[in-house]
Amino acid sequence: MRAKARAARLSLSVAMSLAVLGSAACSAPRRVQAPIEYPADAKLECSKLTLDMVDPRRPPAVGTEAGARQLAWPADFEATARAHLAGIVGAQGPSVVIVGRVAAADEIELVDARGEITRVSVTLHFDVSVEGGTLVRRAEAHSSYDIPRHEATAEEIEIVLAATALDAFDRYWASRTTLASLNRELGVHAKRLAAENGTNQVSPP
Repeated sequence: MRAKARAARLSLSVAMSLAVLGSAACSAPRRVQAPIEYPADAKLECSKLTLDMVDPRRPPAVGTEAGARQLAWPADFEATARAHLAGIVGAQGPSVVIVGRVAAADEIELVDARGEITRVSVTLHFDVSVEGGTLVRRAEAHSSYDIPRHEATAEEIEIVLAATALDAFDRYWASRTTLASLNRELGVHAKRLAAENGTNQVSPP
């Protein structure tokens, strides 16, 4: 009898474990892109850095590609992006203003060798200016992520969009190449401004 009881308990335990595993396998995975680290020893040579995000897209909700659907931009994106930028502000230099524009935040349905796929695609445009209006650079950043269509629930799309939007942003602003080239352009601007100020201060003969 004891052996039968132990066997029954073992069977019940195995059944419960299988049920838990089956439930986990059926739930949509939390897909989050690996975070991009900002370089600790590379800074933008500015004393202040501000970011304004603009979403100029207009309804109806038609994406930028055929068959695409526009996604609502994450409400907390700007605050998160500003926190990331805080780590690259140098100790001195001009005040720099970044205007970021949402060029695309789309859900695109695809069929390829993997089967039916839902792609979340984000494209951002940046205008980088010195405070006061002088444009230093225009740039673009992009990121996308593919999900098996049967996993692409509304909740999953929202999670993937937030991660992909930040990935697109960080791909550009966490790049040493970006920071080095912007610093060169800011240096050229500073020299031009100093030369103009010097010319303006020269008294006429």
